[in-house]
Amino acid sequence: MNRAHQILSVVVAVGLVVGAGCDESSSSGSNEGIELADQPQSMLGRSAASARELADQARNRDAQASGLADRLAGSDSVEVGGLKFQIPEGWESVAPSNNMRAAELHVKDAVAAFSMAGGSVDANIDRWAGQFVGGAEPKVEEREINGISVTLVELSGTYLDGGMFGPKTERPDYTMLAAIIPGAQTSVFIKMTGPSATIDDVYDQWLELVESVHR
Repeated sequence: MNRAHQILSVVVAVGLVVGAGCDESSSSGSNEGIELADQPQSMLGRSAASARELADQARNRDAQASGLADRLAGSDSVEVGGLKFQIPEGWESVAPSNNMRAAELHVKDAVAAFSMAGGSVDANIDRWAGQFVGGAEPKVEEREINGISVTLVELSGTYLDGGMFGPKTERPDYTMLAAIIPGAQTSVFIKMTGPSATIDDVYDQWLELVESVHR
């Protein structure tokens, strides 16, 4: 291959990475765990960010495949990123609604989504706060559960529901509960959103879910 062909191949490869990384959608208005606080501006930086997002999607798709086998076997637990969680009674495990979710649980009219991704704890909390009209003041608690460090987050207000780049629907009196479990390269996120009244009703079960974490 001559030099011109080599350069053309590199350009095409970069374009494929960037294009694939933009194919992100979400039925609940969030992109679980994705770090967007510091968008790279250069071509190389954007390509690297897209590559990281594709890697996150691949990890979550692998977890989805494992979760499908568990659902078919009637499992009462969820395993994501080497961590296992007990599904609370009455909660339903369903197929994830997009490639950035490793697993998804429904209870009443609330959704709890599991994912694996990069990004710092603080940057993700800031991003979630920005998903509420006027921003939301996060309540943050650090806990040690079964020898595992967990950051718990709670935000409330008018939630902007919708995909990353699409239109948003304002949902007043909504609450988001999140748990972040940092890993060496990627973190495990659980993020539950729903009407505040529903979240209040299932809050004890939410804690049961988080406190069941074990390796």
